[in-house]
Amino acid sequence: MHTMRIAFLALALLASACASQPESVVDSESDGKTLLLVRLNDGRMVKQLIDSEADICFKQNQSPETMCLSKGEPIRDPATDKIIGYRMTRSAVNLHPK
Repeated sequence: MHTMRIAFLALALLASACASQPESVVDSESDGKTLLLVRLNDGRMVKQLIDSEADICFKQNQSPETMCLSKGEPIRDPATDKIIGYRMTRSAVNLHPK
């Protein structure tokens, strides 16, 4: 249940960061990089690309603590055995501005 809440949070943050822009969040120049969504003090979101093994990361602007999510095991439809999603594996890292 906790993993599902994290996945929904990730999707909600991703959607809010992209709501004003119709283009893809990750562009073709981001190969090998991880999308980092940073929440600014005024509530706006900024997207950055970082070097990380994770699929996506989130953080507050003033805090070094960063939550990263990586794709885990597939979630299958019990009736069809088709993959309908993936579990997200959570990790925490500390990112500091340069």
